[in-house]
Amino acid sequence: MFGCGYAYKSGTTYQHYWAQDFAYGSTESCS
Repeated sequence: MFGCGYAYKSGTTYQHYWAQDFAYGSTESCS
């Protein structure tokens, strides 16, 4: 399963950034 999301954090060098998450398994699900 592959997931990609956009995140924002104030006070960081890169306030806007993309986050990627990789998961393997048959029990993974998208909400």
